[in-house]
Amino acid sequence: MWKWFLVAFMVYAAVEIALLIEAGSRFGLGWVMLWVAATLLLGIAVLRTQGIWALRRIALKLRQEILPTNELVDLALIVIAALLLISPGFLADLVGLFLFVPLGRVAVRHIVFHFLPRWLPEEVPDAGLRRAASNVIEIERDPHG
Repeated sequence: MWKWFLVAFMVYAAVEIALLIEAGSRFGLGWVMLWVAATLLLGIAVLRTQGIWALRRIALKLRQEILPTNELVDLALIVIAALLLISPGFLADLVGLFLFVPLGRVAVRHIVFHFLPRWLPEEVPDAGLRRAASNVIEIERDPHG
């Protein structure tokens, strides 16, 4: 599996380099550097503003004793979007911009929640969690504590 991951990453890097070279020859080095700098700043802004927003939503859900599953996935996708926008490359920027938009994160979150049960073990020890009516996992209070 690692061999395929390495091959895919090398192909991705070659495509990104080719796109940067092509864009540089068509639009000029200055415009390409401006694009890279602009997406770097956008990535930092995304991480700061939307990351703080997601952390506040997580804290709110935890105060309500609800496991913040959607918010945790959103935070992970926001971090991925920011990292992709910070890194130079047009394909990375496209994926990062898609994840930057809340609707894009909702689409990816649905995919994650579809495949997540396949990645989790079949038996999970009882941790005092229960499903709420809104299909959210709530944390039960310990009656003895």
